[in-house]
Amino acid sequence: MNDKEINVLISTVHNSVEFVKEFKMAKEMLNIKGKIITSDLRDDVPAAFVGDKHINLKTIDDEGYIDSIIEACNRENISAFIPVVDKELKILSKNKKNIEDNTSAKVMISDEDVINITRDKVKTYKFLKKMDLIHLELLVRKI
Repeated sequence: MNDKEINVLISTVHNSVEFVKEFKMAKEMLNIKGKIITSDLRDDVPAAFVGDKHINLKTIDDEGYIDSIIEACNRENISAFIPVVDKELKILSKNKKNIEDNTSAKVMISDEDVINITRDKVKTYKFLKKMDLIHLELLVRKI
């Protein structure tokens, strides 16, 4: 492996202990230099004790959420930013380019159009049907 340090920031880790452990194990197996950094609103969440370092970020509902990610990515020299919670995907997809343009981090999520489809059951159904992919029929209850 080359000598480049690869720091990974995993956000809103809560109870994602196994998820963080897998990244640490992969880092060690591949002999990658760098840190697996976890983040959450609190310091006492279970996954905070598994990474190499834990930091606090603002929540998705806080003003300055994206700025706090950019600041953390720059401060910690982050190469890859990985959100764990689906709720973050929409705002992150809208700000993916901003984060990537202002840091050395790659935001590890799908593009905004993909997230908009997958976060909506009707859009997902229509997409699968249009692509002639196997799908369940959509049942809509009339109220």
